[in-house]
Amino acid sequence: MGGLRITYLRLLGMKIGKNSLVGGVIKDPCMTSFGDKVTMGEYAVLYAHIHDKSENLLHISPVTIGDACVIGAGAIIMPGVYMEKGSILGAGGLVPKNKVLKKGVLYTGQPVQEKSTVKKT
Repeated sequence: MGGLRITYLRLLGMKIGKNSLVGGVIKDPCMTSFGDKVTMGEYAVLYAHIHDKSENLLHISPVTIGDACVIGAGAIIMPGVYMEKGSILGAGGLVPKNKVLKKGVLYTGQPVQEKSTVKKT
C-alpha cells in the first residue's frame, strides 16, 4: 500500500523492491522478500512459519517473491514458497509450503495447480 507501510515493513526486516504494492498481510516480514514490480492483492496472507501440531514443531522457511509477480486477492502463501519472475497466483489460491511457482505461469486453486503460461503482449 502506501510508503509508510512499506517503510514499516522494511524496518521489520522485509526486503521490498521498487514499485511493489503490498496489499495483504505479511505475517513474518523478516523472512519475506519481494522483487521489483510485485503486486499483492487485498486479503492475501504470506506465512514464513507454520506450527505442526502432530510433531509439535515450528517450521520456519523464507518466502521469496520474484520480480513482476502478481499475488491475487485472498491468496494464501505458506513457508518456503518461491515465486519465480512473472509468475501469477490467482485470487483465493493456496500455495503449500516449499512449492516453486514457475516463471511466467498462472496458478489457481486450493492447492494451486498450473493453469497456463502467461503470454507477453
